[in-house]
Amino acid sequence: MRDSRRARLILGVLLAAALVILTVDHRTGDSSPLRPLRAAGAYLFGTAEQFGNVVVRPVGAFLHAIVTAPAAQERIETLKEENAKLRAGLVAGKLDADRSKELKKLIGLAGTGGLQDGHRQRDRAARAAGVRGRRADRRGRQ
Repeated sequence: MRDSRRARLILGVLLAAALVILTVDHRTGDSSPLRPLRAAGAYLFGTAEQFGNVVVRPVGAFLHAIVTAPAAQERIETLKEENAKLRAGLVAGKLDADRSKELKKLIGLAGTGGLQDGHRQRDRAARAAGVRGRRADRRGRQ
């Protein structure tokens, strides 16, 4: 269509008619004489909108996945690092539990060998060191 005076006149008349129809339809509310036309238009455009949505949604989801892929990859790497740290903590916890069992076993063996507590063993070691120290002092005096 060429940009002519006639084309502008037709466009103006159509625009004015649309405004008149909208005003009449809005003012009369539910009892509007244009209600069947509005329902037909809603059905037609609603169906077209749903069809368009069915076609466009997968394409939009695909494009969204492409755009957010780098951030998702960074998140995956962060989660892998976190999993590695948690696994290391689990291994350390298992090692600590094994060492604790071994220590309890050794303490139990020490108790059956006449050493009821650690103080008695330390006292014997201290007395032995003291006796050795006195003997060295006596040798030095002679």
